[in-house]
Amino acid sequence: MTDDSDIVDNALTKQILRSRARLLARPLVMEQDRQILFELVEFKACGRRLAVETKFVDEAITVKDISRVPQISPLVKGITNVRGQIVTVIDLAVLFGTQELPDDAPRHGSNSASDGLILRFGALRLAVCVDEVLGVRQLDSSELSQGFAGLSERLTEFTVALTVDLLIILDAKRIFTDGMIGQLAG
Repeated sequence: MTDDSDIVDNALTKQILRSRARLLARPLVMEQDRQILFELVEFKACGRRLAVETKFVDEAITVKDISRVPQISPLVKGITNVRGQIVTVIDLAVLFGTQELPDDAPRHGSNSASDGLILRFGALRLAVCVDEVLGVRQLDSSELSQGFAGLSERLTEFTVALTVDLLIILDAKRIFTDGMIGQLAG
């Protein structure tokens, strides 16, 4: 008998393997012509395809239980236990200003499972819930777009680069050093 977490983990594994297969199926580029700029974990969140550098990602997880934290910033969805360590779960939509919740709206606490990423910067760790983890991708300069047209001002603050296929590469350092996150630590 399998439980729901095995099914979710198997589905996530299949998604990652499909993503890697697509990457490997791309036409070969001569190695001397290709300069890898980023190795990224690609995911869907806030209605967009986003990515962060792999060096800032501890792991992809299934976030099962988010415990409510009363009277805290709307940025915080709550806290969760990841193998015995308590990790703060933040809401990217609030951080990027793409979603505003009224003060009385229920925004904390959840018993349903969702995909998530544990991000690390130095000793700091944060969890972010995502719609779907798409996999790992290497990016070279030929895939970058010129400019960030169409992004909100707040999202642009967190954007390092944009690809021609509209993948938004986030600055993980900027997420950890943002004033909204700093208020949580202080």
